[in-house]
Amino acid sequence: PFEAIAEMWPTEASADDVQPLVAELVRLNLVKVEPGAHGVKYSLLETVRHFAQRRASEAQEFDDASRRHRNWFLQWSEAPPVVERSATLTRALAQEEQIGNLRAALNFSAASGELRSMARQTWSMAALWWMTGRGEEGLEWLRRSESAIENESDRALHHFVRMAAAFAAQDWKEFFQAREHCLEVAEQPADEVEALALGLCGVSMLGDPEGGLDLIDRALGDRADIRRQR
Repeated sequence: PFEAIAEMWPTEASADDVQPLVAELVRLNLVKVEPGAHGVKYSLLETVRHFAQRRASEAQEFDDASRRHRNWFLQWSEAPPVVERSATLTRALAQEEQIGNLRAALNFSAASGELRSMARQTWSMAALWWMTGRGEEGLEWLRRSESAIENESDRALHHFVRMAAAFAAQDWKEFFQAREHCLEVAEQPADEVEALALGLCGVSMLGDPEGGLDLIDRALGDRADIRRQR
């Protein structure tokens, strides 16, 4: 967490620089410490958060701080996960633990009109929308970010994520529409579309979670690789 805090610091700082400052805030009971699945979590008390937001707004620093926060979480959510088993499951669990920060990043992009960043964030959260039952939320963000699609690769990824979110929401009309759109996009190999569709069905309906996750990892992993190469 200290690397993340250092990246969002208003001046150049390292993890070693911010660690004693955070420790002092914890000692003063201004920052909460909670165990998380992927390490210790630090969070501001709500009263402290509101005070800090007000002071940052008064100093006209709130937008810059929010943009640094958004940029870091966008980069984090797009990075390939370090995994031992399922990349999809690992990513979903890690993102669920940071759902508050990810929503704040999405809301900032929406409020500031930075739709391209909002779209990238939404696409990178495919595993979260599907595996944590947040399909309807994912579909809403996908609708809001659709205007940021710039090319065929974007369109393929957008509808790929739409398939996963629609499946989670059990919106079958949306699911099959997204599948058809995927098959229509020139850069979207048909076997990847079918791998995702079969993987979703394998996990949720055919009683084959291991095989389904393998198919989804392959499909979503291939799309992520294309995104990172562009």
